Amino acid sequence: MVFLDREYELEIIERGLRTKSRALVKGLRGVGKTALLKEVSSRLRAIYIDCSMILRPRHLGYVLKENWSESYEALEGLFKKVADLGKPLVLDEFTDLLERFGKLKPYRGMGGASAVASHFRGLVEAYEVPVAVATTSLKTLYELTERYSKPLARLFDIVITLKPLDYETAIKLAYLLAEEKGIEIDWETAMFLAEVSAGTPGYLRPLVSVLPAKATLEEAKRIVEREFREGYFNALFESLLRELSLSEVEVLYLISRGYRSFSDLEKRTPGINLVETLKSLENRGLVERIKYKRRVAYFIVDKTLEAWLATREFPGLSTMSFDRVRVSSIGFEALVREIFARVTFKVTITDHLGKKLTIPPVTRVYRYEGALGEVDAIVETAENKVIVVEAYFGALCPPQKIYQLERNTAIAEKITGKTVYASVLMSYFGFQPETLKRAEKSSLRIYLFTKKQIRELCEKTGYRKI
Repeated sequence: MVFLDREYELEIIERGLRTKSRALVKGLRGVGKTALLKEVSSRLRAIYIDCSMILRPRHLGYVLKENWSESYEALEGLFKKVADLGKPLVLDEFTDLLERFGKLKPYRGMGGASAVASHFRGLVEAYEVPVAVATTSLKTLYELTERYSKPLARLFDIVITLKPLDYETAIKLAYLLAEEKGIEIDWETAMFLAEVSAGTPGYLRPLVSVLPAKATLEEAKRIVEREFREGYFNALFESLLRELSLSEVEVLYLISRGYRSFSDLEKRTPGINLVETLKSLENRGLVERIKYKRRVAYFIVDKTLEAWLATREFPGLSTMSFDRVRVSSIGFEALVREIFARVTFKVTITDHLGKKLTIPPVTRVYRYEGALGEVDAIVETAENKVIVVEAYFGALCPPQKIYQLERNTAIAEKITGKTVYASVLMSYFGFQPETLKRAEKSSLRIYLFTKKQIRELCEKTGYRKI
């Protein structure tokens, strides 16, 4: 198993289990929870159990070479056995165990999964067993931990929300996975795969697996489009939608088309309880809410899911091409807009040339396409200042991008009727020397951001590292 860039999380969990702490790892499917827990288990010689495979009490018995037929007996026996062995206990997808045992006697008539969770908590505390658990079912987890009175509230000393990998690490992982399967890919193809997978290891792996032996960028694009239409992603996300209510599905489709404010969603969803629907999607970890004063915007957390939804037909909504989706939802440019949307307080960043840029709270971020041209991001702020952003995701940024930024600044001034406060060129992998010279000669207030400044902005706004 290829394992990258989780040393920080590993150190926290490993240190915690050595001191009999209880760790919870949560995150959406595919971000690498299983790989993380297996690595922890290997290092500490812990007892690892994949609870998604535990359908009945006897299956838990098979794992530990015990003969258990009742759910209560199996749970009691599990902790006694682990305590006798003196090893940490690691439970992957542990909410599956709670839910399945909750449908069996004696828990079925005592509160179901909540009753199992109460018993689980009592055993953890009684045996003082160091435990690490992980779950994808964030809604079930929320229902068991949301309030002080809930059975698992305050049980865990360590809580880690696992995020997708940053671009740099995802590119490295794409190369390693390709090498593992005897596939040759170039840098542009690796960058493309990192982008469309949104840094999620569980999405990268199946994409690399279906590439030809010598994959070009164009072949990779065709394959990804096919996987969206009828392959892995289509099967995965259709399965997810079947788990949701009709209202939740409708709202996800609307957000994927750019309807992010509560008022926009409310206009397009008559007859549904929008407040409850959005709350449920938040509890599931599928949607994130960003609020500044009275302005509220909703974003789909899984960018690959958002891209898939945008390419699908839905009544009253036009479908988007895959190239269009890369611009609007899943590409570097789209993430840049999303990062700026999270600026709800003044943020100061020192750019690549040492100049300080203070970004006021942002009220609106949008891409412009029209008769005047295209602008990656126009950022409107609470202080009535406008910022123009040009995003570049490739090798060292060429000087032509400065000319483009200057043109886009003029476009933004015509659209908004305001003088642009700052023009920002974001290039993840840096700039050519000529680009730096051209930026310094420009009459505009140009700021240059590399991955260093981008990550600093991510950290200050609470966005994941990209």
